[in-house]
Amino acid sequence: MLQDTTISTTVSTELTTSLQQTFSGETLRAFEQQVSLPTSRKAFLWFLLSTLLICSGLLLYVLLSVQIFRIETQLSTLETEYQTIERQNTNLVSDIAQQASLSQLQQRATALGYTVPQTRLYVTSQPATGADAPAQATSEQASTSLIDR
Repeated sequence: MLQDTTISTTVSTELTTSLQQTFSGETLRAFEQQVSLPTSRKAFLWFLLSTLLICSGLLLYVLLSVQIFRIETQLSTLETEYQTIERQNTNLVSDIAQQASLSQLQQRATALGYTVPQTRLYVTSQPATGADAPAQATSEQASTSLIDR
């Protein structure tokens, strides 16, 4: 339950003295002794220039860090994509090797109705004449020896 009470408006003396010391010139003077603040226009310009230089360096550092992070993320994405493509390529090469094997090819040809020929037929365009006969005979022997293998 809420009670109707009044909040005390009196402030303790310790808190009052602490606030007075904080806002007094002693703290500011101690800070000025540690860090010399500019007192002239030229010193102020040098101070401003150095502060801007430091801030721009920090900004450049942050921007480069963000850019490096983006590139690293993009690189990891590309590496993952590369590995996926490599895996797919390996699977395709394996499938091609299985489909191109002689036993698979023979089974597919048999299923399509192709058979091994029992006789060989040769088609020639012109009958052999006396001068061409030995050359044609050697070519027929070479073709039959290649087919028999």
